[in-house]
Amino acid sequence: MKQLIKQSSSIGNLIPNLNKTTVKIYDAYKSMKRIQDFSSNKEMNQLVETIGQWAFYLGLSQKTSDKEIILLAQFIKENYGTFNLTDIQEAVKMSATDKLGVEVEHYGNLSPSFISKILNAYKGKRGAIIVNTNQKIGEAQRKLDVKVPTKQESIDNMKLIISGAWETVHSQKEVYQDFGDCIYNFIKKNKLISVNDKLVQDSMSYAKKVIQKEQRDMSISSAINNSPFVKMDSETLRRKKAREFVVDSWLRSMDSKGVSDFTKNLNYN
Repeated sequence: MKQLIKQSSSIGNLIPNLNKTTVKIYDAYKSMKRIQDFSSNKEMNQLVETIGQWAFYLGLSQKTSDKEIILLAQFIKENYGTFNLTDIQEAVKMSATDKLGVEVEHYGNLSPSFISKILNAYKGKRGAIIVNTNQKIGEAQRKLDVKVPTKQESIDNMKLIISGAWETVHSQKEVYQDFGDCIYNFIKKNKLISVNDKLVQDSMSYAKKVIQKEQRDMSISSAINNSPFVKMDSETLRRKKAREFVVDSWLRSMDSKGVSDFTKNLNYN
């Protein structure tokens, strides 16, 4: 199975329709060091600088001292350590531009209480971004994992389908339900049956008779169950039943040896 994240350094390359903020937050979530794992002065200084910018962006009336900023950085590390530096930076931007969907009053001071309310609101948005992006990755993964059958696999599958269909019409004495028109399209592509006036007339007659019976049965069922009658698309159904007759005629034209020889020698052009 292909590993999607290893294919690209950024989720934006894998899923191009993601917005820039989502890409930045998700990429950071997958690759950046968590604040709780910061161990150097350089790393903590980056967090301190971000908090200082936060105070500036909010235009606080009370100046936040360097000591207070350091204490706030330690507060974030201890209580929001699963975030990374990008998370804090994005939370700062969102709080300054009212994009978190919450009204939090700072009262002119960058306090632990204010920071907690902002980061808790951001945590909800971040969680939704991660969940939604993981879902999109799953969808992309499933598309990549869809196996395209080889030519031989396609031939083997068709052999099984034809053999099973032949068994249905000859042993169970039933008309084969060719879902998806698989056999019909195969017959048509390979010109395996002669479409003459008689076949067309017989297929139309069969279609009309079957449709009338199915409509009558549906009407009776609706009356018994006191449910509304659903009108069929007669033209679509007529064509479907006519194709069904063509498939049935072709299958009945072969005996057991005939179908065995046909499937044995089956190949695609």
